[in-house]
Amino acid sequence: MKITKVTVYPVKNQVDNILAFAKITLNDQFIINGIRIIETQFGNHIVFPNERAGAEKSEFAPTNQYLKNEIIEQVAMEFDSLKGVID
Repeated sequence: MKITKVTVYPVKNQVDNILAFAKITLNDQFIINGIRIIETQFGNHIVFPNERAGAEKSEFAPTNQYLKNEIIEQVAMEFDSLKGVID
């Protein structure tokens, strides 16, 4: 699986600890929205999206560590090019 596009949207009026949202495209065919870049006491982190609709819960997460690291690295690089540093 290849990450073909990464877009980061910085939060202008920071709410809670969210610094930015990100969207990635995989293989030019599958888009994942709602990736968050958050600020914690230990530094900035990337959080994958999840949502709850009634009793159902949808989670989006990489199935292996390689893909997870690749997504984190590319989102962090795009965020760095806009502002801040991801730990």
